[in-house]
Amino acid sequence: MFKTLLKWSIRLTLVAGVATALARVLGSRSADAGRAEGSIPTIGGDTWPPVPVNPDRKD
Repeated sequence: MFKTLLKWSIRLTLVAGVATALARVLGSRSADAGRAEGSIPTIGGDTWPPVPVNPDRKD
């Protein structure tokens, strides 16, 4: 019974390792695809101090 448990543990470890490696490879590819030239950069999060929408506006 111990041999069977050991075999399944090794198989599970190998499958988990392959899945992790595959996820990293696919994740890095999709991140690189989003960096194409001409794409608009995104701004994440809030800005402080607040940035005026129209700085030339006269009140």
